[in-house]
Amino acid sequence: MERGRDMRELKEFILGQPEAYEFKVGDQFFRRPGDPPLDQVIEMLRKQTKNEDS
Repeated sequence: MERGRDMRELKEFILGQPEAYEFKVGDQFFRRPGDPPLDQVIEMLRKQTKNEDS
């Protein structure tokens, strides 16, 4: 139970930092609720940049 509480506190601390978007512990990824996965954000930005260059 204490490990779960520690993980929750770590998650809240890291995601409370303005620079943090997503982090991984073991096989689990954590990000702010409602935020899309980082891979999707990168792909959206690539498409947007490609469209602006055209």
